[in-house]
Amino acid sequence: MMRFWMVLGACCVLFLALAAPLPADQTAPPPDWNIRQGLELPNYKTPWEIENEHLFDYIRPQTDDPPPSPVVQCAEWEPLTGVLIRWPLGIPTSLVAEMSQDLEVWTIVSSLSVMSSAVNSYSSAGAVTANCHFLIAPNNSYWTRDYGPWYIFQGQDVQGITDHIYNRPTRPQDNMIPWELGDSLNIPVYGMNVIHTGGNYMCDGMGVGMSTDLVYNENPGMTQTQVNAALYSYTGIDPYVVVPDISPYGIHHIDCWGKLLTPGKILIKRQIPTNNQLEANAAWFANQISSYGRPYEVVRVDGGSSQDYSNSVILNNKVIVPTFSSSYDAAAIQVYQNAMPGYDIQPWSGSWVNDDAVHCRTMGMADRYMLRLVHKPIFDQLAGTAGYPIVADIHAYSNQPFAGGTPAVKWKLQGASTYNTLPMTVLAGDSFRAVIPAQAVNSNIQYYIHAEDGSGRSEDHPYIGPGDPHEFRVLPAGSLDITLTPQGAPITIPAGGGTFSFNATLSNTAGLVEFVHAWIMIRMPSGALSGPALGPLYLNLPSGASITRQRNQTIPGTYPAGSYDYIGYLGMYGGAVTDSSFFPFTKSSTDDGGEFVYELSNTGEPFDMALGGSADLPEAFTLAQNYPNPFNPSTTLSFTLPADGRVSLDVFDLQGRRVATMVDGWRVAGTHALTFDGSHLASGVYLYRLAVNGYSITRKMMLVK
Repeated sequence: MMRFWMVLGACCVLFLALAAPLPADQTAPPPDWNIRQGLELPNYKTPWEIENEHLFDYIRPQTDDPPPSPVVQCAEWEPLTGVLIRWPLGIPTSLVAEMSQDLEVWTIVSSLSVMSSAVNSYSSAGAVTANCHFLIAPNNSYWTRDYGPWYIFQGQDVQGITDHIYNRPTRPQDNMIPWELGDSLNIPVYGMNVIHTGGNYMCDGMGVGMSTDLVYNENPGMTQTQVNAALYSYTGIDPYVVVPDISPYGIHHIDCWGKLLTPGKILIKRQIPTNNQLEANAAWFANQISSYGRPYEVVRVDGGSSQDYSNSVILNNKVIVPTFSSSYDAAAIQVYQNAMPGYDIQPWSGSWVNDDAVHCRTMGMADRYMLRLVHKPIFDQLAGTAGYPIVADIHAYSNQPFAGGTPAVKWKLQGASTYNTLPMTVLAGDSFRAVIPAQAVNSNIQYYIHAEDGSGRSEDHPYIGPGDPHEFRVLPAGSLDITLTPQGAPITIPAGGGTFSFNATLSNTAGLVEFVHAWIMIRMPSGALSGPALGPLYLNLPSGASITRQRNQTIPGTYPAGSYDYIGYLGMYGGAVTDSSFFPFTKSSTDDGGEFVYELSNTGEPFDMALGGSADLPEAFTLAQNYPNPFNPSTTLSFTLPADGRVSLDVFDLQGRRVATMVDGWRVAGTHALTFDGSHLASGVYLYRLAVNGYSITRKMMLVK
């Protein structure tokens, strides 16, 4: 590969001369077949491409060594220094000028003469030429989102690029762009041997990745778990959430109907007329737990089949939202303004078509020396505590020290005009902590985290800082209550296992609707806690509510004989407990001759709570993190079903080999828990995957012997 840097005026130019040999079969078209014919390719496969795709081979990476672990992948809203596009453009030159005001605009061009045309056009449009850079390299199309680089930070604190195999084999020059860009900017590239496309992928920066089932359909030579394992090795994604696409037609990309706005908020299209699968997906996400530890806030935006308002792009504090000269445009812009306060929401028209808009034609370039803040916001807190701890992981990839009395927590009571500042102290490594002082009952507290480093970088969490701060309330102590009442006490379970029934009563005496977790654990005869046997459930308890539900708990025959406690909790799962209740039961060493019970399961009346008169919120389809983790040699895998259905729960190694099948069959609605025994396996990371009715969730666990 030959590389030449050229400077024309204030524009920085990189020239790449790549040898692109013709296929051995001379009847096969050359890599630039469409350029020679003057054809601009759409985002979908043209009829000619479908007919002749067999003449092209997928360009697979020369090496598939993954990046050093642990791998971290950035979300779209994290700090960017640039945006990648291609000339001839798929976006207006006026938008290039807008982006160049505060970002480097990297444009892929095929030759110096093509670059000259772009330079003249950019200059005429008022672009900041000092921020215009060019990569001269062979290319087939302007769909940079689909074939562009996926930015990661690998375990050696170095930015890298994970490159998938572009799912358009007829566009081989596009497929090479991440390698050419990485070589030119001295960023290591890691070739992931998975056929994929950037428009069908999004992540939250906290380990969750999402796609439609197109990713499985386009990799017929791999099992679903092998695909999941590759995503984990190359991007650090865990879990990888794969959902059914909404239509048998089109390109099946998730960005055609959904977009993560924060780790806890997802925008989903509401199609007119109604698309049943789209509504099912929206309902499913509303019952999934985000990286923020609570159900996703699902924001809906109306549009017809050809208006994909989710196909926007976040560029630091700007959000470029496509418009379609449609009656839905104004409402869509308002939805973004309401969902993303503090951001500069900009409507842009363009040559958008079905399954396409500005997101498809642009690719953000993550800041390789970013100041990165990761934080799980706290929930409502109980009165009577000494304060409210705020913990965050903060890392300066510039390797410069923190500056300006940072990192710090900025906090205030809702309605106050100024924020108080609390310097954060180091807990260990990149982990920092500050404690907001205790406040009066019913106080609403707003806060954000601020950090600066010696490179001049200044960042907040949430990204937009005071424009949309985190918020929590101070609740009266004792306002949330749980009571478990056994039926037929005292309870004795036979040696082969059995079932008992109980009533669970939840109440909220606070003056506000409360979001709360409910879960049940079992204290074993050894004193260790096992579970959860139910939940965690993620519920909204209306003010003054008191509900009672009858539930049935099955205890497996594998549990040892002895005395047990059955304990229900309200509070924040994994955090503060608001209230608890328990009753004892005994497991006998004597069998009653009944059928042996293999699974721990909890079924019965659902905990559906109305929130402010809205639709009922059913129990979520969830796959909990195994407990304990790490483990040796056994651990509990639990999942919750909102309805009866066929379920598969399998365990795989990182090569995608199935090492255990835990469930493969029909299961009733409720919480199910099983014990996985890894005594026959070597130490290492394993994946466990739950699949129900076309949806799947994969998580990882670690066996340490």
